[in-house]
Amino acid sequence: LDATTQAWKQSINQAMSDNNLERAEARLLEAENVFGSDPELTVLSLRLQNRFRAERLLLSTQSLLRSSGLSDEASAAAAVQAFEEILRISPDHAAAAAGLTEISKHYGELAASAAQDGEVAEAIRLLQRATAARSDLREHDQVRTLISQATSIQSAIADLLARADSQIANGRLMAEGDGSAAQLFLQVLATDPDNDGAMQGLLQITTTVIAQAQQLLEQGAIGSAQAMLDLAEAEGLNATPIASMRERIDSEITRRRQIAVGLEQASVLFDQGFITAPEENNAVSLLRDVLRLDPGNEQANAQLRQCANRLAQVAAQAKEVGMLIQARAYLALALSIQPEVVQWQAWEQAW
Repeated sequence: LDATTQAWKQSINQAMSDNNLERAEARLLEAENVFGSDPELTVLSLRLQNRFRAERLLLSTQSLLRSSGLSDEASAAAAVQAFEEILRISPDHAAAAAGLTEISKHYGELAASAAQDGEVAEAIRLLQRATAARSDLREHDQVRTLISQATSIQSAIADLLARADSQIANGRLMAEGDGSAAQLFLQVLATDPDNDGAMQGLLQITTTVIAQAQQLLEQGAIGSAQAMLDLAEAEGLNATPIASMRERIDSEITRRRQIAVGLEQASVLFDQGFITAPEENNAVSLLRDVLRLDPGNEQANAQLRQCANRLAQVAAQAKEVGMLIQARAYLALALSIQPEVVQWQAWEQAW
């Protein structure tokens, strides 16, 4: 049975690798029906949901760009965020990577045109749009050269840094549009990649945002933490700490699902009488697994007390009809769960 289960899970993984999501979904539903709830199947289900989400995101994003055009900055920014989310879910997604390249080249060309017209501030802003999509295109070096040749470049950068510092002082680290501290620092770095002030400012913002997201996660506000990371990605902050934070959130979601499944299965097993047996699938063992995931879980502790009380009742009933060996066995099981119950300790001494 274990070998069959692993083979089935492997077939789901293979279907996802082949981008045959419909087959993966069918196999996953079959596995859940046959094998019941399982932590690995829960993880596979989350992965499959993410893959379906990636494909839906791709279609909706491509439709948005066709209707609005690349020059619509709000649509382009939303598209960059969507393509990056797709690549986070599916790192080898060619269409999403191509979409980012197309947007980056388009805004690089607009930035070059602005620089040639002497519009330095506009060129810097547009170049930041380009590098937000892809920062590694060699075409951007030519745009940087055009901007750096403008006589007003240093004063423009100084103005951006001063505005960014002011936004930090006002607590406006991230926000939609171009006026947040993060966006202003990124505009500087798009033109001057080695600017120490901008790099330090972005590091400070990223550290603050990750700390705030961690605090929200610890408070149980998963949706708010995810929304904060979505905004951080939209702003173009460092992807590595954001991805690490997302992994922590995904782990917390998986942990909560496992707790909910464990509590539900334990309740079913209790109703069926499988309190301490069979060894690997009984109410008590599942509830102890829940407590390992969430020490102090009130519902798990309450269900464990319920299990112990049921065992003690059976022990008392066995004692009444003279089944002393069975009575001692059930009492020992009850005490193994709740050793502090004084009445049961007295029974153990008396029996």
